[in-house]
Amino acid sequence: MALTKEDLQKIKLPLSDEDYVTLREEELKTNGDVWKNVSKELKEAFEDKLIECFDKNSPHNQVSIEDMVWTPPATKEYKDYPVIRGYLTEEDLASLEEWHRNHPNS
Repeated sequence: MALTKEDLQKIKLPLSDEDYVTLREEELKTNGDVWKNVSKELKEAFEDKLIECFDKNSPHNQVSIEDMVWTPPATKEYKDYPVIRGYLTEEDLASLEEWHRNHPNS
């Protein structure tokens, strides 16, 4: 289910791990169009969280944000979350659906 503009406006800052993952899923499902409907502040919060998560998973990296691979939060809850690079394939979508089935409260 795609997030509406109203859903996106309800996302609170600072960005939670759950909202960070939700925005990533929406980014994949909409081929990036989700960013047309968010505030500058929300986009910046997402990028800050991306940097934070990438740094926790790849300490001492020397990668610019443009070259960072999206990384899930470095928490127990998201330890087995599928990392999807590029465009969302049917296999990727199946992996996400399976993860959500196994984590019904996420």
